[in-house]
Amino acid sequence: MGFAERGYSRRGRDEGSRFAAMAAWSVTTWLMVVLVVVFLLDAMLTPQHPYPVVFTPDTMRDLGQQIASGEYIVRTFGPLTRYGHFSTSTAVQGRQLWRVVTFQFMHPDVWPVTLNLLCLYGFGRVMEEQLGWRRFAALYFVCALGAPATYLVLHRIPATDLAPWAPLTGATAGVLGILTAAAWIGRNDDVSLWSTGVSVPRRTLALLACAFVALIAVKRDVAGEGAAHVGGALAGLVGTAILRVRDYPA
Repeated sequence: MGFAERGYSRRGRDEGSRFAAMAAWSVTTWLMVVLVVVFLLDAMLTPQHPYPVVFTPDTMRDLGQQIASGEYIVRTFGPLTRYGHFSTSTAVQGRQLWRVVTFQFMHPDVWPVTLNLLCLYGFGRVMEEQLGWRRFAALYFVCALGAPATYLVLHRIPATDLAPWAPLTGATAGVLGILTAAAWIGRNDDVSLWSTGVSVPRRTLALLACAFVALIAVKRDVAGEGAAHVGGALAGLVGTAILRVRDYPA
């Protein structure tokens, strides 16, 4: 029996082909896989009892202090989100600079990650095919960085009353940037809305999705930090304008 006919040789080729297939995944696919894996791992490690089991005057007073300082909210997160979210007190004052990158992969709740996955599935793949994976990845991550930049600006505005501990999490900023690009320069073919028989131009659908995601981000947050994700849409406008000028010079 030759080496090529041996079972372990075939297994080696099968494993190699699987790794080769994974290496050929699109940026959108990798983003979706990472978001799901991080969310599930964090959910499994999330503490079940972040609050006192026995309530006494001392524990109630301590709980009130923790809620006022934001410590209680952060304690309800899984360990990945707890050490990966972005805030002024952690990333700036605590000099934990890795949070500028890691926050976008953290989702403490199932609904934000589900909405972001749906948007990436519906628009990310198409935009990656149109822009190419390098420009798509650059646009996505630049838009994601728009969230902490906007967060720091909002923190400087007294009227926003944004607490320094307010935890910024999620891929919403990057998703908003992609939706903005899809609404401006994306393909405008008709998209069928499942089995309803209704078709909507893709750019119109991207604009509606962008408005919906931005509204959810602003309204559904812990301490006013959700508005920072809108910075991703603003970064998307700037990035898309640059791409448009390069592709269609005057």
